[in-house]
Amino acid sequence: YAIGGGVAAGEMVILAARPSHGKSAVGLQAIHSATAAGIPAVLVSEEMSAIALGKRTIQFATDTHEEHWRDQADQVRGSLDAHFARRATCRVVEGCGTAKAACDEIRRSVDEDGARLAVVDYAQLLRSDGRGRYEQVTNTSIALRQVVNETGIVLLLLAQLSRSIEGRPSFTPMM
Repeated sequence: YAIGGGVAAGEMVILAARPSHGKSAVGLQAIHSATAAGIPAVLVSEEMSAIALGKRTIQFATDTHEEHWRDQADQVRGSLDAHFARRATCRVVEGCGTAKAACDEIRRSVDEDGARLAVVDYAQLLRSDGRGRYEQVTNTSIALRQVVNETGIVLLLLAQLSRSIEGRPSFTPMM
């Protein structure tokens, strides 16, 4: 049931992969699926710029290929209008910088927009207190877990794994 039942309110799901393996795309797909189902969402993006996020959204919304966006602008605008008319809201927050600021934005979106899904792209780019990198990332995870507990929101936390495996002679799993 847990596999087939999806996620429940108050869950924090961590999706981790090496660089350039589609984490942001999966996060955006989760946002698009949720908003299409009438579920308000918030995206905390430390990874992608507003321009890049906008471009990806247009790609979701229209069948017009990107090279034709300028000469078929009216068609693209019509596709965007139709796309957003059928969706719940999604607040996009860029450049929080710290886990505390990201948590504050998630709380604000829950309070003001009724958000029930948050996507954070990605964990290691949010700064937290700690003597070393391990402590900082741990404290970021703890702060985000606390906001999930407080609000009951579903949180999809994207995390980047090291590229060090690419330097090993074999991709055999190791401790």
